[in-house]
Amino acid sequence: MIYMKNTSKTIDRMVLPLFVVVTLFLLLSCNSDKKETPPIHGQNKLPEIYLNHLYVVLDSNTLLHLADSSFISEKFGNIKVHTATTATESWSGIYLFGKNSYFEFFSTKGYKGATLNDFGLVFMTARSNEIWKIKKHWRENSNDSIVADTVLKMQNGKHTPWFYNLSLLNKDSVQPFSTFLMENTPEELSAVGFSAEEIKNGINWPTYSIKRTKAEFTKSFNQIQSVTLLINKKEYNHLKKSFLGFGLQQKGTTFFNKQIKIICIRDEKFTARLKTIETALTGLYAKTDIKISDKLIVHVNGSKAIWEIRY
Repeated sequence: MIYMKNTSKTIDRMVLPLFVVVTLFLLLSCNSDKKETPPIHGQNKLPEIYLNHLYVVLDSNTLLHLADSSFISEKFGNIKVHTATTATESWSGIYLFGKNSYFEFFSTKGYKGATLNDFGLVFMTARSNEIWKIKKHWRENSNDSIVADTVLKMQNGKHTPWFYNLSLLNKDSVQPFSTFLMENTPEELSAVGFSAEEIKNGINWPTYSIKRTKAEFTKSFNQIQSVTLLINKKEYNHLKKSFLGFGLQQKGTTFFNKQIKIICIRDEKFTARLKTIETALTGLYAKTDIKISDKLIVHVNGSKAIWEIRY
């Protein structure tokens, strides 16, 4: 503090309390004007979800050479051709399985209505009945039109409950992408061999996969960590409602939780397109670029492999 002569001390004692009072008044006034902003429904505490799998429709040349690389076929993941049939539809493609996530690669004949570059992001809950908590919260905190149903599969000549499906109502029949939240039904988990107590406590994807396939996963593909999309305004608004409804957080045009990050790059020149998919690996690998075709390059570096789709 600056030293002052005795003649000014009387004034100093009068001014100091007044200054303090005015300062406190201003601080209290500012605080009283602040309104507490309620969190958007995507920011509330909801059951954790993760990106279970991703599908994309590729050209025939890319599909033909998908397994040419020894890294992809021998070290990255388990690859096989697979067909799934439900009560209302079927799809067939090349599946590339990892420990916590997997890819579905389709041709334009892989499922009804498939068009080149179409894609889908499929999220999953970790425990039974969590999908209904998310549905309830979504409905209570938005005006979105949402759809929930049970997908049935053919098993031993009859239809049995396979998984629950929750999504935003799609009013555009030619939309180039889809995204939904799924959860295996108790009937499916029981059929695989889990007890009622195990189902109640929660069954993660690796545990389910091991029980279903009767084999441990031993390769390097751990999970899908992030996805980058090129997307226009209309499509972005649809995805935003879906991601927030599922319970993801939002920062700018990125949606995320502890398990996954979806980065949206706005570009009005495109209908929705996948740009990159970043996968986490369990091992460390030398930096290399694997050219599957002119349309698909896999960039491997350390504990990551980034799949780049070119147009």
